[in-house]
Amino acid sequence: MDTKNDKPVKPIKNGTVIDHITSDLFFDVHRILRSDSQLRQLLKNQPLFDAAHVNSQKYGRKDIIFFENVYPEIKELIGDLKLIAEDIIISPDKLNMIKLVAYNATINIVRDSAIVKKYNPELPKELRNILMCRNSPMYYEDESGHTRARGGCISYKHPAETGLRIEPIPYTHKLIKDGPEFEYACYFCERKIRHNEVLEYLILNPSTH
Repeated sequence: MDTKNDKPVKPIKNGTVIDHITSDLFFDVHRILRSDSQLRQLLKNQPLFDAAHVNSQKYGRKDIIFFENVYPEIKELIGDLKLIAEDIIISPDKLNMIKLVAYNATINIVRDSAIVKKYNPELPKELRNILMCRNSPMYYEDESGHTRARGGCISYKHPAETGLRIEPIPYTHKLIKDGPEFEYACYFCERKIRHNEVLEYLILNPSTH
């Protein structure tokens, strides 16, 4: 569903509404949600609905994404899944990504057609396998035609190269500046990623590292 301009947003009886998405970031948030395997499992592949370019007193224009939950079936399916809050069925990593991409976005929980809870997530103090380090190595071919890497952050190195681990080192960033113009720094090499650079380094599928 795509309700353009000043058309009313379709109400839902029970579900989740992601509100206050800046219009130019709508497709990025949509992409993050589509990559959330936990969310797809819980919704049984129900569609995500959206309302684009809705009037907002605070922001002028905003976008909204929402989906309906199936209760009580959702409660039974959740089981031991790790959730940030009982009512938020978006996985924690994807919720962190939404905060990084759309800083002003809020998560509203709807029950019986009324908003019963509103969450404004905080920026996490530490990110693991959510942003790649910007200090990537330079790749080249040696005389034998093999691809080699020179320089770059230790988080890019194969475990065998470090001599310390048997598993990949997770991309790890620490929050060094809070607020809308936030900044993160790599835990290992301290290279910074600013708020307007997040999309370039976002990892939608951390299993590839």
